[in-house]
Amino acid sequence: MLAGRLLASYDQHLSRALAWSTKSRLRASILLILLCLLVFVPGVFSRPPVDRTEVRYAISARIMLETGDWLVPRDKKGAEVGRPIGIVWLQALSAKLFGPQTHDAIWAYRLPSLLGGTLAVLFLFLGMRSIVGDQTAFCASVLVAHSLFLAVQARLALPQAGALAAAVAAQTSLARLYVGRDKLSSSCRNRAVLIYWTALGVGILLNSFIVPILAAATLLTLFFQDRSLRWFGGASHFIGVPLAILIALPWPLSFWLSIADPTPDPALSLVAWLSLVADSQSMNFRAFPGSFILMAWVGLLPCILLVWASCQLAWQNRDKLVVRFLLAWFVPYIAVLEIISNKPPLYMVQYVLPALAIAVAMRITDNPITGMPAPVPAPLWSRIAWIFLGIFLGSAALGLHIAVGEPVSPQLVIAAAAVMILFTASAVAWPHSSALASTSFSVAGAAVAYWLVTSMILPSSSPVWPSVRLAEAREAVRSCYPDPPIIAGYAEPSAVFLMDLETTVTAGSLVPAQLNATPRALAFIEQRDKARFLEALEASGSEKPIRVGCVSGRNAFTSRRWQHFEIYAKPPLPSDPACTLPARYQCDAE
Repeated sequence: MLAGRLLASYDQHLSRALAWSTKSRLRASILLILLCLLVFVPGVFSRPPVDRTEVRYAISARIMLETGDWLVPRDKKGAEVGRPIGIVWLQALSAKLFGPQTHDAIWAYRLPSLLGGTLAVLFLFLGMRSIVGDQTAFCASVLVAHSLFLAVQARLALPQAGALAAAVAAQTSLARLYVGRDKLSSSCRNRAVLIYWTALGVGILLNSFIVPILAAATLLTLFFQDRSLRWFGGASHFIGVPLAILIALPWPLSFWLSIADPTPDPALSLVAWLSLVADSQSMNFRAFPGSFILMAWVGLLPCILLVWASCQLAWQNRDKLVVRFLLAWFVPYIAVLEIISNKPPLYMVQYVLPALAIAVAMRITDNPITGMPAPVPAPLWSRIAWIFLGIFLGSAALGLHIAVGEPVSPQLVIAAAAVMILFTASAVAWPHSSALASTSFSVAGAAVAYWLVTSMILPSSSPVWPSVRLAEAREAVRSCYPDPPIIAGYAEPSAVFLMDLETTVTAGSLVPAQLNATPRALAFIEQRDKARFLEALEASGSEKPIRVGCVSGRNAFTSRRWQHFEIYAKPPLPSDPACTLPARYQCDAE
């Protein structure tokens, strides 16, 4: 059969390509870096602010730049209690590197996440290659690069991607100490210990106690398995522990200054401080039982069909030190999340995905732990489901694009079709080729799907970005209305970030007074607040502002409804024709 021969040939070429890619550590590292840039960069520069949390981090970094206060992260309301100072530093330094003209560009604050995601992938390969072999470590790194959560986090101004890099560095160092307990030289052991403690310190600085919790859960589980932590001993810990404390110290110092702002309180007790730490990291999210396990499975999107077979192989080899370590990495942390976490899986699950990726890579590659990979059976129903998943991913992206009234370009159709074809090819190839070859089609399909969702559909000109429309309208006449704008009925932090950090977000009833205080400001009144605005205007007896424009947008990610804004300015209006809003922001005749 022609298809079978083609797949067999592809399988051989893929095996040779994998061997060539991992022939040297430098070559593999360069290829992984290039792969990460290819997977992560689309959308970093073109996508407007998406997540409210990323905007809040970017606002803190921008205020840090403008105020010069590098110790206390702040938002418009004051000190941000509990915000990890390390990620704010990195974002502020990134924006500063590219100059003042980028301070209101969200991409400047996303670059540390792009770097963190790339380092997480690279650290996994470098840390595990001596344990599971170059090809298996390389495949695991590729799978992590295509994981659903990292595809999101590496594109947003959030601390998770950087913290994941720290977690991978810590856990792989721990793995080398555990697996190579009788083989590591003294210098290698000391280096692994110092990397471990350095990574813990960096993890605390970037994202509070997530990385130490992961490391502690792993160590405790290994202790209960072996009844010993003798392999973890050594004099280098006397250097590593102070080093970790020194690296992490700016965060508790910043935390103390934040809660005591503007006057530090030296009497704050340790118990109160820890209570505030817990409160600052809480998001009051209530997930259904098993949701974190489910998200860990879904998070490794390209190899969902391989997870069960990989778990079976791990259980069969549970006496091997590597497998015992992977179980200690994955199981206790997921159990902790299921029991006590009140944050969404997007912020928490990614820290165990490298362990799962290594288990999957061991299932589909030749390695010194489990040997040559056996064929992975995939029932017909699972392959059909996989085909439907590809169809759903491609059609859902197109459907969302069409639903908001955006035109469909040939490039969009081609990309959506490529997702469907690649997922179908993976299912069709499964009985005729190795699991590695069939999974490669899913990996490619996932990469195209991420590209489609993050950079092709819903461009910045789409009405699903109301904050972008408001900022464009204000920017068109900024020189004529230099006072900070006023917004009523729309509290998205992205509008403040894009328009002006001094933007006043208020209720419609308070706009007349604010306009009197800042007469050269534009007021953007959302339709629901217009009646309160007019009532307050009539009651105040103030001179009636003039409506100078209208803006509409569909906030598809929060309110999921169309929002209509009217733009008002106090008379007299500037006579310069350049002070008239462009035609696209003119109001329709009533």
